[in-house]
Amino acid sequence: MKIQCPECSQRFDVTEDLLGKTVECGSCDARFDVTTDELVAEKKKFYPGEKRDSHLDRFGRNTP
Repeated sequence: MKIQCPECSQRFDVTEDLLGKTVECGSCDARFDVTTDELVAEKKKFYPGEKRDSHLDRFGRNTP
């Protein structure tokens, strides 16, 4: 899972066993607890021929 440092916004890959534990950011040395608040939502990748969610279709279109 991916987390983000609340101080410098650096992102890290961590294992689930660190959930609820205190970690130190390797970038800014800040210490923070790994909680669901620090989880980073992963972007969904779309591949050629794959259908996207219909509610996203209106974005990127010119409106009359």
